[in-house]
Amino acid sequence: MAALIRMGRRVVPFKCGPDFIDPSLHRMICGTDSSNLDLWMSGEKFCHRCFVRESSRGDISIIEGVMGAFDGGVSSSASLAKALAVPLVLVLDTASAAESVAAVAKGFEVYDPQIRPVAIILNRIASTRHRSLVEEACRAHCQAEIIGVLPRTEGFSLPSRHLGLHMGEESPLSPEAIDQLATTVTEHIDLERLLTLTPMSQPSTPPPPGRKKEARIRLAVARDAAFCFYYPANLELLEQAGAQLLFFSPLHDQHLPADIDGLYLGGGYPELYGKELSANHGLLQQIREQANNALPIYAECGGFMYLSQGIRDGQGQFHPMA
Repeated sequence: MAALIRMGRRVVPFKCGPDFIDPSLHRMICGTDSSNLDLWMSGEKFCHRCFVRESSRGDISIIEGVMGAFDGGVSSSASLAKALAVPLVLVLDTASAAESVAAVAKGFEVYDPQIRPVAIILNRIASTRHRSLVEEACRAHCQAEIIGVLPRTEGFSLPSRHLGLHMGEESPLSPEAIDQLATTVTEHIDLERLLTLTPMSQPSTPPPPGRKKEARIRLAVARDAAFCFYYPANLELLEQAGAQLLFFSPLHDQHLPADIDGLYLGGGYPELYGKELSANHGLLQQIREQANNALPIYAECGGFMYLSQGIRDGQGQFHPMA
């Protein structure tokens, strides 16, 4: 994505499936929200409408897949590619194989005749000899074109924890690291050929966004480093239904927004910020009072933890909550 942006392309990012972390990394790179496309959770009609509408904001759309292309049945990357009629690009890990990589690529080509990969990127190639073995086998047995060969390197990694990689808002990559990655991609992947093999086609007039009704309720939404798991589409649907979203930070704000009709506490990492959240006594007390006064509260994942008696962190420290 960074390499294409460097070329002057307007990249619109997407993620296959229900994921909060990868879209945050897309947002870090592209400076725009990344939409989740989940056939099981949202259905084909919604995914198609979302893809067409959001794609109209740029001149290239990139959908990051999930696991292997066919893993997950109806929720798989391959199923999404079929539903949206978009080309599939394979990124194949070659770290522990040579000619066998061609067998894997061939398997992807014949597994479902309705989904045919158009290009292959070979990842973690160790040497010139290794590259020759893999490329010769793929060209002899596969139809998909090899458009890139990324060298094996130990100099790049993303920090991770129990739920996966660190969020984009935590800046897990420095600007220098992102620039170096973009340079590596530019040097080792034929991006112009990639664009040729994956032409972007869409209706000339994308479907109009859903009309936002006049705001009828004021909904407070917790949003900061501790509460960062939200799907942009869900927030948009709330606004279309007539909710005015009032964002606040349980880490930094001493009070809830004024005159609210409901409270939405999303997921995130409250266990990493137990001390700070617990120390915000005024806000916790106000949430207790609002709950006792029957304010509608919807909490999920980390937001539900925030409403509990307390959270015990990884060091064994207990932090009282709401």
